[in-house]
Amino acid sequence: KSQKQVIVAVNKIDNDKREDLIYNFYELGFDNVIAISGEHNIGIGNLLDLITVNFNEIKDIEYEEALASESGVGSIAHSVVLVRTKKNANIEAIKDKIEKNVDPRKWVCVGVEKDDIIVENEGDLIILIMVEDEATREKLEDAFDNLK
Repeated sequence: KSQKQVIVAVNKIDNDKREDLIYNFYELGFDNVIAISGEHNIGIGNLLDLITVNFNEIKDIEYEEALASESGVGSIAHSVVLVRTKKNANIEAIKDKIEKNVDPRKWVCVGVEKDDIIVENEGDLIILIMVEDEATREKLEDAFDNLK
């Protein structure tokens, strides 16, 4: 059994009758199950809070706000994390902590080399880019650079 944190988001839970369906996922052995409806924006805030709180790359870092994107399905595994630090935070120390906490083998079938992990900042905004595909990584890095 993997020691990795798993969060199961059950979509299409847009009414009370469907909410009971999430218990089927608890019966499968999952601990973190959250009911959402993407179309009706139900449970999305709770899901984002749970992801952010449990996201190892920014765990134990004080920040104003954060956004994390993880590949759920698809051919390109990725993690992209944006963190807006608190005012007067030590940006370099936070970047260093993110780099030390990142797990380049966090996915089941793929991984990235340590040299392919990008942690940059522009002012109080820090980005972590970890993706196995070089072209995708470069596009993400260029998009962040264009924010400057």
